[in-house]
Amino acid sequence: MTAARGSVAAGWIAAAALALLYGIVIGRVEFGRPDAEIFSDESTYYLMAHSLASDGDLAYRQEDLLRMLREFRSGPRGVFLKKGRTIDGRPDPDPSRLFFGKSFIYPLFAWPFVRLLGTSGFLVFNLVLLALAFACAYQFLAARSGTVISLLLAFGFIFATAVPVYVVWMMPELFNMTLGMGAYFFWLVKEVSPAPAGRAGWLRRPASDIVAAVLFGLMAFSKPTNVVMAAPMLAWLVWRREWRRALVTGAVLGAVTVGLFALNVAISGEWNYQGGERRTCYTKYPFQQPGVGLEICDERGRNEAQSDILFDPQVFWTNLGANIAYFVAGRNSGLLPYYFPLVFATIAFLIARGRRAPWQWFVLGGVLAHIGVQ
Repeated sequence: MTAARGSVAAGWIAAAALALLYGIVIGRVEFGRPDAEIFSDESTYYLMAHSLASDGDLAYRQEDLLRMLREFRSGPRGVFLKKGRTIDGRPDPDPSRLFFGKSFIYPLFAWPFVRLLGTSGFLVFNLVLLALAFACAYQFLAARSGTVISLLLAFGFIFATAVPVYVVWMMPELFNMTLGMGAYFFWLVKEVSPAPAGRAGWLRRPASDIVAAVLFGLMAFSKPTNVVMAAPMLAWLVWRREWRRALVTGAVLGAVTVGLFALNVAISGEWNYQGGERRTCYTKYPFQQPGVGLEICDERGRNEAQSDILFDPQVFWTNLGANIAYFVAGRNSGLLPYYFPLVFATIAFLIARGRRAPWQWFVLGGVLAHIGVQ
């Protein structure tokens, strides 16, 4: 019992120490320098978090632009903006505002840090996410391995990849990864560890599946294709004929996802945050000058799935083969140079005959499905 408690404590101590050390390194990042620039998705998430922190809303107005220009002289280069609608579909009656063409879930979680620390709050929030991701990896590994081995493997899985680079990005990549790590931890820890005593006992009960479903729902709203990451958990429960747990877990996942999209409707009048009259602005921005609106920006709306193009027989198999090669080996990125531990873990799993747990096949299937929809 004492060893188990010590193992748990070692993971949290290591996570806090890594966050602190990494925080010292990224503490040299300075915002507001004359040469500082920001562009594309970062511009959008920056404006969203600061709008929540300063104005308490998710609307783009002139004061949002002026606030950003004081810190980044180039402005929100590449920001995604769109016109809003009323609930019944009419044009937004307020011409002094626009809305953001990205999911609000990452800025929603980051805004308390931004309100307290300014733009540096993004980095602090990302450090918290990094520590949580490491802790989830370690605690899962420690259920079956010793403390030293678990620390080394968890460190390699996080830091022998491109993940640490995301700490200095004001974008949801690290946020999504941490949600995924947490969701799989809450789903699978009961499959690899004996029943813990005391307050941690609930991890062995169905309540942990509910937590996983909530996290998967947040991931799905952040990026809809992430919903396939929840499929292995639901398929696992169905395979084990735990019908009630599968139904409840699926209902929670659906409620969280649909509820967040419904909230998006309440904010901008549309369920699709990338749809409608969505545009990208690069050098000139709405409300920068009197009478200048969204019309000065380039169209970037995504109102159709484009399935006729994606599944065109003349290009589908050629594109699929090329995309698989690029995804694994890389052209400008790829699993081998950026996420080698995943490639190593997959190969190790496939050659470990006789020692594979059934749930591991479900996880592998989920990973492949997620790659397929990217």
